[in-house]
Amino acid sequence: MVFILKYVFQSIIPAVPASIRVAQRRKRYVVNYVTEKGDVPYRIKNRRRARNAKLAWVMSLAKGGMASKLVPKVGVEPTEQVLQPNC
Repeated sequence: MVFILKYVFQSIIPAVPASIRVAQRRKRYVVNYVTEKGDVPYRIKNRRRARNAKLAWVMSLAKGGMASKLVPKVGVEPTEQVLQPNC
């Protein structure tokens, strides 16, 4: 009887809450997108800095917070508009 109740409760109540499942899915998507495509999923002028920032953000959420060791800090790179003055 107890085992039947346990089975019923496990089938009704999920082991992992939906909010945690969505957060894990989002994290996997961002990590895969950054590592495979090498870019961030939205438009930004300085892609290299944004890619490293996004990867650092993902790694900071990972267990242990080893983002500072794995992702080197990148300085601000000037854009082409700054390098070419308007004539």
